[in-house]
Amino acid sequence: MLGEIKGHPYIAEVNSAARRAGILPGVRLAAARTICPGLDAVPDDPEANARVKRRLMEWCDRYSPLVA
Repeated sequence: MLGEIKGHPYIAEVNSAARRAGILPGVRLAAARTICPGLDAVPDDPEANARVKRRLMEWCDRYSPLVA
């Protein structure tokens, strides 16, 4: 996932394959593509992340009141 700081895209999260290739969160996209030229980067979507977390919380709430 990509984030952006001062107009520069950076890696916000990585999967296990990217981590094995040496790409870590916080690295600029250009540096990550130097390490792994075929890198497929997906823009971060905080609103979609919040929706998924909310649905997961609602699903988990049926099993435990401690979810909130």
